[in-house]
Amino acid sequence: MVWIVLAANMIGAAFIYLLRRLGGIWRKIADGAASLALLAAASIAGSKVIEIIVNDEVLMTTVHEIFLNEIFLISSAYLGAYFIERLFQLTIEGERE
Repeated sequence: MVWIVLAANMIGAAFIYLLRRLGGIWRKIADGAASLALLAAASIAGSKVIEIIVNDEVLMTTVHEIFLNEIFLISSAYLGAYFIERLFQLTIEGERE
């Protein structure tokens, strides 16, 4: 399973890299999607933390309920691939200097 997730992250990062290389509107779309994904993931995580504090339920099942949210999983997956691509891009730009 780890290999599948690793491969999916690498494929996603490569796709985002190619998309950003097209420039113009595609770069803005990739960056905008990352901003929306970060907003969604942070909002879902924050609301879950507030729910846990208000209900005073620090049970393992309650804490891990966040992983049942499809929007959280999708946005986190995109952010993982996006950040891998950005680190790769920074590495390439650093070598050019």
